[in-house]
Amino acid sequence: MEEENQTQWKRIVWASKDRERKEPKKIRDLSEDARIEEEESIIEAEALGRDYISPWTRERLSLNKKARGGENLDPCKPTPRPLSIVINELSEYDHNPKEDPFKNVVSVTEIFRSDADLGDCQLLPTIPNQLVKLKLANGQVVTTSVKFEPVFSGDNDYLNGKIIHDDFQKEIAKDEGVPLWEQDERMNRWFRKPNNKIQFHLDRCLTKLSNSTPDEDPLAKLGAEKLYELSSVFNPQALHVADPLFEDPRAILYADVLFRREYGDRYGEINPEKAQVIEEHFQYLKSIDCDDDYLSDCRRSEDRCWKRIKKYIKKVKEGEQLTVEQHITDAFYLFFHYQNAYRGLVPQRRLKEYLIKYGHSRFKHPKYLEKTEWNTYMRRVTNFIPLTSSDVRGKAIERPEDPDVVALRNGQPTNASGSQNG
Repeated sequence: MEEENQTQWKRIVWASKDRERKEPKKIRDLSEDARIEEEESIIEAEALGRDYISPWTRERLSLNKKARGGENLDPCKPTPRPLSIVINELSEYDHNPKEDPFKNVVSVTEIFRSDADLGDCQLLPTIPNQLVKLKLANGQVVTTSVKFEPVFSGDNDYLNGKIIHDDFQKEIAKDEGVPLWEQDERMNRWFRKPNNKIQFHLDRCLTKLSNSTPDEDPLAKLGAEKLYELSSVFNPQALHVADPLFEDPRAILYADVLFRREYGDRYGEINPEKAQVIEEHFQYLKSIDCDDDYLSDCRRSEDRCWKRIKKYIKKVKEGEQLTVEQHITDAFYLFFHYQNAYRGLVPQRRLKEYLIKYGHSRFKHPKYLEKTEWNTYMRRVTNFIPLTSSDVRGKAIERPEDPDVVALRNGQPTNASGSQNG
């Protein structure tokens, strides 16, 4: 029944015909005839580094132009805090996140000649071996020839960034002297492919949101450009909790608001314009002008999101087992939260290792040592988070050695035969 309710909006298009949009299309899925028909759109998409045709091209280009102009599009731009830390302020890592020993993962230890005033500056996340970016006390961002050595704090080499630092130093050393942006294969694997997948699902979701919003709703009155701008910045982990299949078009709006209602500033800021228009949307739902069927559809979305969020909060507070996908997304944001120097570069392999070594007890089961056990889970969460594949191959973690094999090697008694007599 829930699945039927969850997808009911697919059968309803509330927007007027002049606002109705076609859903994004993967280029690889197009027939030969469709490729000829969409030739111009395909050329445009590939020029922008996308593997799909988007109905939101103009809106995205406008948003990118604003970002390049330095406008502060959303105060929630900093990486969201992991929900496990939002819900439990004193986390399982036995320290208060406000006094985080991992925060200063990389420290400047050697400063050479520079025109910039480095008296009070902040090191910004950069790719290893690239020019170093510094944010000065006056807010100006400069690229400088400062040389630094990474300093890793704490025992957990996954959260303090050492393991990923070593991985990517080894990878980049293979093409030393070649700028990262000229390394097409690596750029595709690290950035374009994972982000294209997320953008495709985001555009698909926003298309459904636009098509399922009547013209009288304040969300529709924003206009396409503003709707895209406000809706495309959200907390992916919160959305994953509220709508794990990325199916409900309104969850992208409701998830942040519902978590913010529960945790306030601990959850983080929401763009004031976004918060205001969502409040106006809720007021519209109460008005006599609102269609009864549309009201019911929106109420089901809100109730369904809140039900999932409440269940998640309860489990986190009580230390209960979450879904594997929820454990993965929280671990991803723990990596972001602690290892500032490598934001955006979190390999799937290292996440698996981390969960097996430090995660919930469920990951102690031998099945999680097998790569194939993770494939479906990783495929689902990469609709929300940009997991990177690295050149470093291998299983998630070394399989523990059979104690009977060790005993035989050491000439000790063993029951390796499996017989009752030993």
